Amino acid sequence: MAYIIALIIIALDQWTKWLVVQNMELGERITVIENVFYILSHRNSGAAFGILQGQMWFFYVVTIVMLGFLFI
Repeated sequence: MAYIIALIIIALDQWTKWLVVQNMELGERITVIENVFYILSHRNSGAAFGILQGQMWFFYVVTIVMLGFLFI
């Protein structure tokens, strides 16, 4: 059951990101709750909060290594 919930959350996350890319200009902001919650169109080519920006090779290597451990 936990895998199904995780899959739903990941799918929802990817769907909302796709919606922002398709429907908003870069830097555009939509107010959801005034002074509390906004949706902002921003591009991040790194990890969380822009860590290792532009270093996607690092994430590929880590992913491959971790998948190797999982299969062993």
